[in-house]
Amino acid sequence: MRFVTVVGDGENIIYTALAWRNKAFGLGNSFTWADGSNTYAVQEGKLEIKVHRHFREKKDGAPRGVGASSIEGVDGGPLLGARGGGSVIFWD
Repeated sequence: MRFVTVVGDGENIIYTALAWRNKAFGLGNSFTWADGSNTYAVQEGKLEIKVHRHFREKKDGAPRGVGASSIEGVDGGPLLGARGGGSVIFWD
């Protein structure tokens, strides 16, 4: 593991694991890593998800149609997922 994430008070901070240096930070209520340590998703508010790759936001990375219902959280793994409103949306 190369990075550690701390989430709280509507913010997230990513630190390097060995030197504990600040690598990235931003707003977010929920955070998840994708399959590797290069991609992650952040939930900002109830209707917005931002996907980052190599610590830069992907403008085309968030799933379409997520804004139709309230998002309770994001989940990681081989497919990123958003859950809420009785449904789950997956994307890669």
